[in-house]
Amino acid sequence: RRYRRQTRLSGAMRGAAIAVLVATLAMAGAALADALPAAVPYRPTAANPADLPAPGYAELEAGYLYSRGGDVARSQSLPVLLKFGANTQWALLVGADAWVDQREYDGERTRSGGDTSIVVKQRIAVRDGLAFGFEYGALLPTARPPISVDKTQWSVNSIVSADAGDVRIDANLMAIRVGAPEPGQGRMQAFTAVAASTPISDRWTLAGDMHATLQHGTTPDTTLLAALSYAATPQLVFDVATMAGLAHAAPHGQVTAGVTVLLGRCNR
Repeated sequence: RRYRRQTRLSGAMRGAAIAVLVATLAMAGAALADALPAAVPYRPTAANPADLPAPGYAELEAGYLYSRGGDVARSQSLPVLLKFGANTQWALLVGADAWVDQREYDGERTRSGGDTSIVVKQRIAVRDGLAFGFEYGALLPTARPPISVDKTQWSVNSIVSADAGDVRIDANLMAIRVGAPEPGQGRMQAFTAVAASTPISDRWTLAGDMHATLQHGTTPDTTLLAALSYAATPQLVFDVATMAGLAHAAPHGQVTAGVTVLLGRCNR
């Protein structure tokens, strides 16, 4: 009996020790999360904010996008974006589709990695709640035809981010020099997007946007987006969104889901 009581006591002590250890690790993890900067998601809205990743830190965005209608019958892709904050004014963004599965209306199917984008981003702070941004980018034709853009595209995106109470407004106007336009189409393309987001709890954020592409010789397309984001921690944010095209040229329906995660500090 004494042995059984000692065994029970030892088991209880081990259980208590494990509970204390788990609680200590949880508190240490929470303290570490509080000490790290928060991630800055650009997903899933089409309008990017002027905000940059924390100086010296890298972030990863990854997701899944399903689209039907528009230029192609159906497509699936895995977009990935790596962001590095050089300082409070500059950042480097490198992105690509890790995988694309595209089906044409005639049934032809193409699978490939996507084109690669390289963007240098500048942030100009005006005051609390107001900032401007510029993105100077190149899109490199690293995908297989017909997914690829065929020739390098150059772009400049101007950004205004403003807070109106609890609502964040992000407006983008991008000029794109198309590398290899189709016959009858213009060399320049314009992309515009306006997004609004607001927190609905400590962890949940509701967002929506309207974005459109304009190019001479093509039919303008306009798309509406509704999104929901969940911050598991300030450094780990999940998102889901649905999109609907308002013009024949735009995809009829799109669904996306993904995550933004702070990877860690890259310099000391």
